[in-house]
Amino acid sequence: MKIQAEKGQDFKAFEIEVKEVSWENRCWMMDKYADYLQKETYPPFSYYGEIVIRCTDLDEHQLNKYSNHEIQAMGQQIFLECSKKK
Repeated sequence: MKIQAEKGQDFKAFEIEVKEVSWENRCWMMDKYADYLQKETYPPFSYYGEIVIRCTDLDEHQLNKYSNHEIQAMGQQIFLECSKKK
């Protein structure tokens, strides 16, 4: 999966490998996101980090090498891919 910077983010595009997302992880992502929508708040940084850990082979040590913007972009892109019609 190609990860690209969005407006306000300053990093070069890079690739990550995403595992096939299980039903359990897809439900977790959607349920947590629905909670944030009900509270009318943005998901916290940890939400995106957890998505990356659950859906890739990256562990916390490897993930810590990326910038906050990169981690958030990875989590957002994985979320969007999971939301698409299969």
